[in-house]
Amino acid sequence: EEFREHLEGMFKAIKKKQNLSLEEAINSMQNLLDSIFDANEMECDQTEYIALCLIRIFDTYLEQIQSYLTCQEPAEDEISEIMEQPLYRFFKTLCRSGEETDTRQFLLSILKKMMEECNRIGYLFLFFLSSIERENNGGGSSGGRSSRLGNNGSSWPSVEQAVETYKTVCQLMDTEWEKQLAKDLEQCSFDDYQLFSHLLVNVLARLTPYGPPTKVMRLICGSMNTRLLSRLMSEIVRENVVLF
Repeated sequence: EEFREHLEGMFKAIKKKQNLSLEEAINSMQNLLDSIFDANEMECDQTEYIALCLIRIFDTYLEQIQSYLTCQEPAEDEISEIMEQPLYRFFKTLCRSGEETDTRQFLLSILKKMMEECNRIGYLFLFFLSSIERENNGGGSSGGRSSRLGNNGSSWPSVEQAVETYKTVCQLMDTEWEKQLAKDLEQCSFDDYQLFSHLLVNVLARLTPYGPPTKVMRLICGSMNTRLLSRLMSEIVRENVVLF
């Protein structure tokens, strides 16, 4: 009942589409996460219920047709503003949750179900992962907004924590993380090439420091254009990306 109350509050806040609704939605998400932390146990159907509700709540965001970014190399403020969405608050909390705790298992189960039900969740998590280093270094202007919402849940995990979370979810889905990475990037290239171009360089640097798996290499070769090639070559020269 308590979970439903917070989910309904988030749903109403997001559907308002007013200036204060984002803060209301984030507060509802934080209240939901706090309730999960307080739960001694959760049944499988409860985590699935929460996952399906979150997909329904974020349907407008998940199903939007236009690109999530205004360009392939967006300004830091633009990414910081996107990262304030409640979905990314969920990602942050999950990545920062303690290892081998019951709460972490609950949150992992929710993310697993969301990824199984919505093929955009995987690459949006990769987008989140690719933004962590920028946010931890103080990029963008989101600090002021976060302070108004309080410190609870507003701090960022490390890149390593996010990478480990992604790989753990893949294990729960009974799939190799390299295979899931190729699948998520491929889906992103279909849905949002602009985001894909942004993700590719950043994700390769963080998830495949010794070179991408074969399926990802095939995807890169099949999706290449002159601008993406130029970015990749620039990052290779800087030794941020390894392809071979």
